Amino acid sequence: ERLNQPVTLEGCGHMFCHSCLRNYQNFSPNATCPFCRAQLPDVDQHSLDRASMHTARAQKISGAEKQAQCELALAEVQKILDVDPTDLRAGHMRAEIFLIAGDAESAVTAFKAVLELNSSNQNVQDERRQILAQAD
Repeated sequence: ERLNQPVTLEGCGHMFCHSCLRNYQNFSPNATCPFCRAQLPDVDQHSLDRASMHTARAQKISGAEKQAQCELALAEVQKILDVDPTDLRAGHMRAEIFLIAGDAESAVTAFKAVLELNSSNQNVQDERRQILAQAD
């Protein structure tokens, strides 16, 4: 079977689809590798760390190599956004990657999306506080 957005587990080397691992971790917070029971890292944090690594490399180089590193970073972030388009960490990193790649227009659009999500999350939290206050 072909893996969709494969993730290799650092502890044991087994490979799984990013979304499968993420769903598995959401269902079972203390999840272990289904094959060998090794401890699973936070799959989203793993993708963000890999994106950061590629971004750091991109900042030190130029030309086609820089673009290639930015594309690899975007692919890591996209793994998260495909499962949860509201993930603020991934959205923010996506905007930063566009900025490093020299795509200011996409960076601005991505930053605006993050700000809208953050504002939306704040409104939900405010409504929740109001409901809880009324219940007391």
